Amino acid sequence: MFRVLTSKPNAKMPLERSRHRGQDKIGMDLKEIDFKENIQHFGELKNLVIQYDLLVDKLIVKDVQLTASNDDQYFVFEDILYQVMLCFSRDTEILSVFNHSASNPVHAILKNKSAIVENTVIFPPSGIIPFHGFTMYAMPFCYMYENPIALYYTFRAFYLRYWFRLHEVSSHEQGILSLCLLFERLLQRYEPELWFRFKQVNIQPVRVVFKWLMRGFSGHLPPEQLLYLWDMILAYDSLEVLPILALAILSFRRDNLLQVETLQNVEVSETSPHPDIRGKVTSGTPGLGPRSSEDITKLIYGVSLEHFLLLALQMLCVSAFPDNLL
Repeated sequence: MFRVLTSKPNAKMPLERSRHRGQDKIGMDLKEIDFKENIQHFGELKNLVIQYDLLVDKLIVKDVQLTASNDDQYFVFEDILYQVMLCFSRDTEILSVFNHSASNPVHAILKNKSAIVENTVIFPPSGIIPFHGFTMYAMPFCYMYENPIALYYTFRAFYLRYWFRLHEVSSHEQGILSLCLLFERLLQRYEPELWFRFKQVNIQPVRVVFKWLMRGFSGHLPPEQLLYLWDMILAYDSLEVLPILALAILSFRRDNLLQVETLQNVEVSETSPHPDIRGKVTSGTPGLGPRSSEDITKLIYGVSLEHFLLLALQMLCVSAFPDNLL
């Protein structure tokens, strides 16, 4: 783990150089965005949505309503998200993710048919059963593309390369379990006092940040900051950027968090300004104003995410991690 960040990169090295390496890799996935070849495929998916109703359609519609429709940053994209997410559920090319996944798609028996192999189908056709917050993996791309076809294939490429690992149980070093373990070890190493405080009051540290990690911080950062964070994931070609940012946020809130006694108090502490900059903060800081009780930009008032994350990366990359840590 952390093989990318333990190479002691030069802090002054232009981010573009690293970013291009990650973009070249995912560019292989994005080569599919050839409209001459894929407009037809996307049209076929739309026809399948019109012709056949699936049970998961209700889950998708409900999820879009609970996430994008209730968010003042994304509600205008509700219709395009319906298109993208419903088409995603019909796309059998998504099944390729199970070639390198620890999970397997759900199989079902055709109605009024005997339970034999010939009558068995994968449900839904994509093999992915949506859950609450699944739409959040696609929402930020609405700010990048007006064309739903480009949006769809970009979202699909990201999902096939990164996002599927955030909601499955596996031992992969980029999986959600490994990211949670990495967060806890970093917290224990760099914030031991905060670590022991959590243990003292019986708070599981992962519970504080798990929703951030599983959603890739989508829904917890404004779109412009979230896209920058995802650009960092591309630059390093690693999801390990997520637990690093989670650690940096808790480290920034350290003084407040050392006073909490319950998990509920942690959430309350997250919504109050940092004592060092309380005098500089007014409600609704431009560009960083709170959108919801879960908006973690409340934790970093007055600090741009770019500066915040780069400082965290530099702090953790000063020296290689000892072998017994990771």
